[in-house]
Parts: sequence; C-alpha cells; structure tokens
Amino acid sequence: MDENNTTFDSRNNCNAAIRIETSELVKGSNSAFIPDGVLSIGYNAFRGCTMETVDIPSTVTYIDSYAFSLMPKLTSIVIPESVTELADYAFSFSTKLADVVLPSSLTTIGDRAFEMTSIRSIIIPEEISSVGH
Repeated sequence: MDENNTTFDSRNNCNAAIRIETSELVKGSNSAFIPDGVLSIGYNAFRGCTMETVDIPSTVTYIDSYAFSLMPKLTSIVIPESVTELADYAFSFSTKLADVVLPSSLTTIGDRAFEMTSIRSIIIPEEISSVGH
C-alpha cells in the first residue's frame, strides 16, 4: 500500500487493505493476516482465499457478509469474545469448515452464516437474540 494513501493502509505489513477511517479490513489475500486494531471484517474481505485457519484479533466486533465465504481450505475458526455479530453468509460455502467456536458475546448470527460447511454441531451462546435461517 502506498504510504501516501489517505484512505487505506496495510498496517503491520499485513498484506490486506484496511480503511483508515473505520479500521475495517476490506480486502485480504492468501498471505494476509488480521492485525490488532481492526474493528470489522468487511464484505467479501477474504472470499475465496485459501488459508486453512484465520486468527481474528480481539479488537474485531463485526464480521460482514461473505467475509470468509468460499474458502476451500478453511477447517477451523475461533471467533473472539469481542465479536457480537456475524452477518449473512459470513462463512458460507467454506466446505471444509468443521470446527467453530462461537463467543458468549455473540448476539446475532445472520441468515445462512454457515451454509454449506462441514459443521456437524455447534454450541449457540445463550445471549443470542437473533439467528437467521
């Protein structure tokens, strides 16, 4: 990322584009990581990337639609306690995703957030107020 770019940065050499104003990671890559300080993972941010795991820092509070969809090698994810909402289709079509740990802080799981994954069972936190279909 050009250091003179006033809209996006790639802090800590994370190989991702982060909107400076909102600290939203808007575009990742196969070699990207999510640095501390990112507040949300944007729409389609890692869609189609080929990582097997992703480390989400405890600064993230929101995961947008399709953020981790169509990731053919993603097998597990631990969503930190800071996350309160997973948007529609957040992890959809990541067909090898089998192990998911949801935080007790989670209040909303969007429509088809885990559609076409390999999850066989999942523990839904008691605090959930909305689960999509």
